[in-house]
Amino acid sequence: MAKNEFEKEEKYRLFRTVQEILHPSISKKNISDYEIIVEENILPIRVFYPKKVSYFCSIMIFIHGNGKVTHCSQKYADICKNLSTESNSLVMALEYEEESHNATKTYQEIYKTVKYLYERLEKNDIDPRNILLVGDSTGGNIVTGMNYQNNGEIPIKKEILFYPVLHTDYPNGNTLSTKLQNYYEEFLSEEEKNSPLLNPLETTLEIPETLLIVGKIDPLSEEAKAYKEKYSEIVHYVEIPFSGHGFLEKMDNELIREVFEEINQFIEIERM
Repeated sequence: MAKNEFEKEEKYRLFRTVQEILHPSISKKNISDYEIIVEENILPIRVFYPKKVSYFCSIMIFIHGNGKVTHCSQKYADICKNLSTESNSLVMALEYEEESHNATKTYQEIYKTVKYLYERLEKNDIDPRNILLVGDSTGGNIVTGMNYQNNGEIPIKKEILFYPVLHTDYPNGNTLSTKLQNYYEEFLSEEEKNSPLLNPLETTLEIPETLLIVGKIDPLSEEAKAYKEKYSEIVHYVEIPFSGHGFLEKMDNELIREVFEEINQFIEIERM
């Protein structure tokens, strides 16, 4: 097999395996909705397929930001479509809502669901190196929290973080800081605010190969740089000029091209 290239048979097996896990029949649509049941908990998942569904190269498990927003699979549809189409990946977007002052429960439910997906894929001979855990903003916080929770149960090999939230203390300053502070006041207990689960900058973790993408004018860019410095040997850091927090929601063709050049290069590097 040539370097950085999958055999067509492997790609097709990947596609069939995901379909068999989630649904008994092949969908002809580019988007399908499913429900994953793990330990009696039901978590909806929306799956986005690239244009050539039988030849995609990777699976992205996407954890959205802004946990208190309902119907996030619809809010994030354009983002997930771009992730799927521009990287030729199958994207599984997890739908969840956080309970007031019980973020730990939400994190645990998502952790168990991600573990379930990895296990089912691995049992069907899907190489974990072809699976990416992806999160934006507070979804990025959940992804980094999985590194804290994980004790080797989930073979997470690579992650993509878009402008991640990396701690829980945003006492003053700009509009985004105020929004995050209000968000955490509503959804975190006092114990959770100091938990290393939600504050990855306050502890040292074993993390997988990570692509960290942040806008240069994002108020969170400084903490992203601190995360990059802390894990400099394993974090690929990309700063997007003239972009702020949440740039995935508003991308013109030039920005799409710039962002996905980095993503696709990262995916290829990881397969070498």
